[in-house]
Order: sequence, then C-alpha cells, then structure tokens
Amino acid sequence: MARRKNFKGSVNHIHAVPSDIKKKQNKFGKNYSSIDFGMSDSINEFNYRDKSLPIGSLKIGNLETELTSHECNRIISTLENALSIHDTKIKLGIK
Repeated sequence: MARRKNFKGSVNHIHAVPSDIKKKQNKFGKNYSSIDFGMSDSINEFNYRDKSLPIGSLKIGNLETELTSHECNRIISTLENALSIHDTKIKLGIK
C-alpha cells in the first residue's frame, strides 16, 4: 500500500482512521469523523507576523475553507458560546 502524503500538517489525521471506526463515530454526527485542520505550508519565518495570511484550512465533510488565526479564534469563541447557550437552554427546559 502506498503511503499517503497528506498527513503532513494535519491535526486530526482523518485519513488514518479506519472505516469501521468512522462508522462507529457516526453516532456523534455525520461529519464528526471528517473534521480536520490542515496547516498551511506558506507560513515561514519571514511572514509569520502577517495576521492576514491563512494559517491553514478547516475541513468539515466536503467543505474546506482557509482561515487566519483571528478567524480561528472567532470560530472557537462562537462555538463555545453555542455550547453554553445549548446547555443553559436544556437546564431551563427552553425549547
């Protein structure tokens, strides 16, 4: 079997997960096993301070989008707020 080269810079290594494990992970959501973040190869010691450059690309299902560090922080805070609101709604019994 040929070695896949797309593992470099990947956070979750979605290609290394066997298909039987992916099927078991479907209980967490249809896109759970496909969520990954690939680091950018274009960042180097000369341009790492430029905050407008994408640091990598977020992959969910068939979608892929490049993100800067500020966009990553915004996504993290938005999702943390969403989880907090969801938990609060459950505790209060709000539909």
